[in-house]
Amino acid sequence: MWLCALCISVQAQTDKGVSSTGQLGSSGDTRSFVDEKGHIVANPRLMRVGKIIDVTLPAVTTSAAGSITTTTAVSGGNVTADGGAVITARGVCWSTNHYPTIADNHTTDGTGTGEYTSTLTGLQGCTHYYVRAYATNSLGTSYGAEEFFTTEVAEPTTCPGVATVTDYEGHVYNTVQIGEQCWMRENLYTTHYPNGSSIATSNLQVPNHNDALIPTFGYLYQWSAVLNGATSSEANPSGVQGICPNGWHVPSYAELTQLVNYVKGVPCYNPCTNKALVSQEDWNTTATGSCVASVNPELNNKTGFSLKPAGHTYGAYNENFGIQAFLWSCTQGKIENGLPYVPYMVVENNISTIDLTREVASSQYLSVRCILD
Repeated sequence: MWLCALCISVQAQTDKGVSSTGQLGSSGDTRSFVDEKGHIVANPRLMRVGKIIDVTLPAVTTSAAGSITTTTAVSGGNVTADGGAVITARGVCWSTNHYPTIADNHTTDGTGTGEYTSTLTGLQGCTHYYVRAYATNSLGTSYGAEEFFTTEVAEPTTCPGVATVTDYEGHVYNTVQIGEQCWMRENLYTTHYPNGSSIATSNLQVPNHNDALIPTFGYLYQWSAVLNGATSSEANPSGVQGICPNGWHVPSYAELTQLVNYVKGVPCYNPCTNKALVSQEDWNTTATGSCVASVNPELNNKTGFSLKPAGHTYGAYNENFGIQAFLWSCTQGKIENGLPYVPYMVVENNISTIDLTREVASSQYLSVRCILD
């Protein structure tokens, strides 16, 4: 028997919850004509068998993210109710902002009710993402509860087009890109300036008085040798080549600050920003604490900077080998008793931060890292 849409009168629930009588499709009518397979029918006169039902939005839950890498993750959902109409699309959507929708990045993972798996691709390393499952029927799209996850930190990379740098003596240093800066990955250990002239032996010291340590920890240099006759600089970039190979320069205090601020700003490096910069080996093992460099050393060096605890030397005394790592800047600080003091960077085994607040007498001996011009 044919059904006539013009003859069907339904009780339509209004937005205010008050029942009213109206023709199918009239204003305020939230009911639909559905065939025996559950499909919405726009013109019920074309159907021999059907019924009028309330159609609601689907019910869907979001699966927690797993199998997280630098660029991918796996999530999914479960459509537990279709709302009285066919589920025409389902998947997950994600964003770096709360409450992502299908207007953001999203997957399409089949139709119908039940569980499904979604693979998120094209993600950025060390980034927080929010994800929600979605399901769509003829009435619209609904979303599951929001889940969040953080992708893995990207592996350190060499500087684009500059994988290594060679000093005057032929020592080869690897490079590492950290933010917008390109650094040497090892401490400098040359005894010659870039023009070939020798560095006075009084201007350099051997770490822990052990020559075998030089290739790993580098030499310790006095500030005057580091500058090689150049004047102090506060600029970024410093413009002071000093002891560094051609095309490279000694970092200013501003450049060291830029490095530290970048590391502090990366979620995967917090709260132990010191561990992100230091090597996994050679740290004293007596200290305790979650951010100590020698505790869980496999978590160190996510940046690839590989800072070594070469300590420092003043006079004939070598101190804190295996405990502290120092780096010179080319920026002069105060003058005390006629002696320049210099801001420097220090990472200590038992302190969770990177210290840029101190100044040291220029007569002391510290490590050097060069940065690309």
